Amino acid sequence: MDEITKQVIQGKVHIHVGKKGITKELITQISIIMRNKILIKVKFLDISNYNTLEEAFLDLSLKTKTEIIDKRGKTCVIKKKINSN
Repeated sequence: MDEITKQVIQGKVHIHVGKKGITKELITQISIIMRNKILIKVKFLDISNYNTLEEAFLDLSLKTKTEIIDKRGKTCVIKKKINSN
């Protein structure tokens, strides 16, 4: 694990996902933050829209076109997917 990843994991949460779930506004907010950051730390405050936490993380990853780098409790660290095309 590199130093940047460690700093993000140990640092403050950038985005909180609340009871509304993953909305268009949240996706836009993540896109804006991703312009300046390599990694973003996201915390789910409410996962009632999902059966499992893993399902919530997967939905976040798919909707934001990111990959999950780390998962701890209700928090995950995501980064932009790199296109291999």
